[in-house]
Amino acid sequence: MEYFAQVKTVQGATKRYYALAKKWHPDRNGSVEAGAVMAEINRQYREALVLLNNAKRMRDQIKQESDSSVHDAEAGPTGSPPTSSSNASAVEYARRTFAIAVGERELQEIESIAQRVATNVAITAVSYGMGKLKAWITQK
Repeated sequence: MEYFAQVKTVQGATKRYYALAKKWHPDRNGSVEAGAVMAEINRQYREALVLLNNAKRMRDQIKQESDSSVHDAEAGPTGSPPTSSSNASAVEYARRTFAIAVGERELQEIESIAQRVATNVAITAVSYGMGKLKAWITQK
């Protein structure tokens, strides 16, 4: 069960967590599955906080980018995507942008998977995913 699927803010996640904790905490709920349910609620709450904080950071980054009149392609995630045909600069830009969106540890896992995939396929997937992520974040 997804306990935090509809939550849009950190405050909303915290409010939902407290409501679920009141219902499912083993000290308040004597059922056999209360401990397991509460452990799952805790896990999903931590994940929701990470995702919401990363999404907020990405929204702030996009807002800062749109407010800025000067974009430097080599400035990293706040700049425009590289215009050169170099795969190395495109991959580095995508890496820095993804690091903001998902966090460094998750990015390392993604990179280990991407190393097994052909470079062109990986760049296309990252570019498409970032476009979808930016569209989703700007809608929120």
